[in-house]
Amino acid sequence: MSLGALAAATIGLHTIRGSLQQAHVVLVYLLIVLAGSAYGGRALGLVLAVLSFLSIDYFFQAPFDRFTVGNPLDWFVLVAFVLT
Repeated sequence: MSLGALAAATIGLHTIRGSLQQAHVVLVYLLIVLAGSAYGGRALGLVLAVLSFLSIDYFFQAPFDRFTVGNPLDWFVLVAFVLT
């Protein structure tokens, strides 16, 4: 269920990617990760966090649709997201 919510959120956010800031995406993903952790435990939470990390990097950080981080400070944000 949580993986489905993550996939649905990714598809929905991707359709409006041009009008979003990265903080909006991170907050949506954070809610999904927290709900999944509360419902399914630590293992599910870690899987959701890593998948969210990869989705943010691939779909919502410039350059889009690549696994690269253009701004070194974004690594801090992504790592903080996974640790949270």
